[in-house]
Amino acid sequence: MHETTPAIDVIRSESRLGRAANLAVQVRSNSEIVIAWRGRDIRCGANGLAVLDAFRQPRSVKEALQLLSRNSSGVQDWQDLTSTILQLKAEGILHESGTVEPSLTQLPKGFDKPQIHIKMLNDRKRTEGLIAAIRETIIPGDIVLDIGTGTGVLAIAAALAGARHVYAIEAGAIGRVAREVVAANNLQERITIIEGWSTQIHLPELADLFVSEIIGNDPYAERVLEVTLDARRRLLKADARQVPRSIEIWGLPVSIPPAQINKNRFCTELQHDWLEWYGIDFGPLVECASGKSSHFLAKPHITRDWETFAPPVLLARTDLRNFRDTSIATTTAAVANRAGIVTGLVIFFRSQLSEHYELSTEPAESTAENSWRNRTEILPYQLAVQPGSRLSITYEFRDGACECGISLVP
Repeated sequence: MHETTPAIDVIRSESRLGRAANLAVQVRSNSEIVIAWRGRDIRCGANGLAVLDAFRQPRSVKEALQLLSRNSSGVQDWQDLTSTILQLKAEGILHESGTVEPSLTQLPKGFDKPQIHIKMLNDRKRTEGLIAAIRETIIPGDIVLDIGTGTGVLAIAAALAGARHVYAIEAGAIGRVAREVVAANNLQERITIIEGWSTQIHLPELADLFVSEIIGNDPYAERVLEVTLDARRRLLKADARQVPRSIEIWGLPVSIPPAQINKNRFCTELQHDWLEWYGIDFGPLVECASGKSSHFLAKPHITRDWETFAPPVLLARTDLRNFRDTSIATTTAAVANRAGIVTGLVIFFRSQLSEHYELSTEPAESTAENSWRNRTEILPYQLAVQPGSRLSITYEFRDGACECGISLVP
């Protein structure tokens, strides 16, 4: 066994550590390991998998290091192993056996950050729309499943609307706060908060109503399709009702203000500024970005003042009650209604919540309180259009990634 480095003494070699439950691990092409846990993405080096495997059952740090040392290839690899243990211990993924994980005093990164939930609760159109749709859809006595409950607002709304019981699932540490919110509203007998990933849990009974608002800025990016498909297969009755019912993806060809482009893409103007400020030529960055699309997230109400070149175009529609494919690839035609230069594409969504209620991030309808951001694609070229010019808009969502673009049809 290698000599223990001073860094590992921060934990103590006799400390018994165990691996947290409900982890999802992704191996990137660059060998980076990304651990999804409680709403966070935690990145670590290539040794992350080995460390997680070493602590799949509680054992002392000394024992784990002895196990890991069998495949250690040198001093640097050994240092990487020990630093990974320290990192995962600091993140809470490795915790001391027999101890209670620390309570939530300051919410960590990702969807546990309080600012995110403040924005969503301050978005009255969003929250009131969802609550109204639940009231319209629920039948008194329903068993309700709420995935991604966050602060518990929709679970509480379902209970107040007549649910017999609500199972509210939350993968992030905010779930512990949701439990306290439920208790503060005297609903702990009718709402069960379940911490973990919905795809890894089982319910004691199937649900009559499925409620979930996990639509992201990229509407499908929070695995809404995968989560919904799994819930339909395992956690819902065959005739279960859903809120929301559907998601539509819309595209809007626009001219992005040059200042916005310059803030979000390597360009000649920035290159000149940086050369003047720092005395360094960043021309290769501009050349690298040439011919490639890029995107940024924009507040919907800001984009409504941008010049548009066609009415909004429906790119894709998913009925959440009966879809089967989690990949989407479409090509849609549009016709320009004015002359000008198209430099980008704004992607927004409409979600039918129930018969009479919907949510939308369409720029023309959005206010500053809208808690979502619209994906805005910067084209790698400029398209000169005239009234009547035919456009082809592509949209693809596959393996968690979105790609889209516009081209002129000859």
